[in-house]
Amino acid sequence: MTSARDRTIQARGEELLDLAAQHFPQEFGVTGNSNAFPLIGTALVSRMTGTLRSILALQGEEREADAATLLRSLYEHAVHLGWLAADPSAERIQEWKKDDLESRLKADADLRDRGQPILTDEERSALEQQVAGLHGGGLAPLTNLAIAADKRWEGALPGMGAHGEVKSFRGFYALVYRSSSGFAHPTYRGLNAVAAEVAPGRQQVWLEERYEGTGPYGMATLIFGFGLYLASTVFGWPDALEIGTIFEKHPG
Repeated sequence: MTSARDRTIQARGEELLDLAAQHFPQEFGVTGNSNAFPLIGTALVSRMTGTLRSILALQGEEREADAATLLRSLYEHAVHLGWLAADPSAERIQEWKKDDLESRLKADADLRDRGQPILTDEERSALEQQVAGLHGGGLAPLTNLAIAADKRWEGALPGMGAHGEVKSFRGFYALVYRSSSGFAHPTYRGLNAVAAEVAPGRQQVWLEERYEGTGPYGMATLIFGFGLYLASTVFGWPDALEIGTIFEKHPG
């Protein structure tokens, strides 16, 4: 049986998702890195929308471990959105792109060593040329991106504080990203969701069951809400008052 809190989170999440969905699809004219951010930022919001939908779908089964893993991805997208939106310059876009392209080249090189390249020689050469022409030497750690986003957006988004506060991009790193790492990785802590001592000297492993705590679902709607407030501030959609109304209608 779902609790009143669960129903509130579901209602809040569904209304936020419906609000975001009203602004898709969108088309953009992109001629280079200097005007690529509207496309990239909107696509990041799209990915966040899909991720939140998946997280909320897990709430009925109270699958905390999988939902917490998805929450980390939702948070990462929010940080990258905040960091790029803080300075949507051609240089920052290039730095962001270069990190991705270098990762693709590394993946191809790794598989080439095993006789299964994922890129043709022509495709690899084209990517290498792109990387050579891009600015930057790789992205800073996620914590640094979060702090940079906070320095731009603290006080500019409803409820968003400075990086020394919990309700901030950097604060959410400690609260969400770091604390959920045990579920996202094959750690001893992560196994607590499916294993426990049942008698002295006897351990049991089962398929994940319903989690009796609060889970990561409410936090997911909060992070998504910050993402929508960013989109509202930078792109003019959705209406910030509509976002606030949803949280006021479904508090907690």
